[in-house]
Amino acid sequence: MVAELQGYLLTQPVAGVILTGEFGVGKTALAQHVLDNSAVLWK
Repeated sequence: MVAELQGYLLTQPVAGVILTGEFGVGKTALAQHVLDNSAVLWK
């Protein structure tokens, strides 16, 4: 489940933030890190 979630975060960072927010604060921090990196790529 964790590996699947991490893989999902890599492909869907925005949705990952929502999902990890439901799973716990620790994973939310990871999702935010992914989102921050993706935001740089999107600019």
